[in-house]
Amino acid sequence: MSSSRGQRIESFLPPAGRESGAPGSRTLSDSWSLWAQSSLLDSGRPSFAGDIRKLVLEREIPLIASLNIDARGPAPRSLLQADSQLRSMSWTADSADVNRSAAAAQLQAMGPIGDFKPLSQYRKAMDAGRAHGWQCLAYSLFFQLYSIPLRQALVYYAMQYREVSPEAFRTHLPDWSGEVVEAVNAVLPRAGGGGEDSFSFSPRIL
Repeated sequence: MSSSRGQRIESFLPPAGRESGAPGSRTLSDSWSLWAQSSLLDSGRPSFAGDIRKLVLEREIPLIASLNIDARGPAPRSLLQADSQLRSMSWTADSADVNRSAAAAQLQAMGPIGDFKPLSQYRKAMDAGRAHGWQCLAYSLFFQLYSIPLRQALVYYAMQYREVSPEAFRTHLPDWSGEVVEAVNAVLPRAGGGGEDSFSFSPRIL
């Protein structure tokens, strides 16, 4: 079983990445704060909780997993295909805006890192208008960049949606750790995903 199971995501960052304002550190705070401050999480928007559940469990977890299986990082073509798949979804204007703003915040936080080829190629595609920039793809690059174990990364990513939400919104998005773990184990069975055992959720990893 992976010995990294109980570690916090921050513990995988290099020493410089844990310093205030350094590459990597802000991606774990700034991008999620955009969700926390969004009017989409108002208590009067219970339908959005269902949209989040469907987005994360059915689209984002499988996409991040498929992109991060290769130890060399997401292939440029795969990133662009995933970007196109996300763009074709039925987004409301507000939800698309906050998702892309969160992605932009994270990509900006990784700005000083210029030698990670998948990251630089994705940025170039965005600059050229061939990619739009989505939060789960930005996080996919982040997890790959810092070699964060994929099962742990996926659970962390999915649970953040609930962790950052205001108290009133959480009533519409009850504890879904069991669903998250089930979704992660479905896309990363023991026979794949680097040979890690099936994962059980522990709050210690967040």
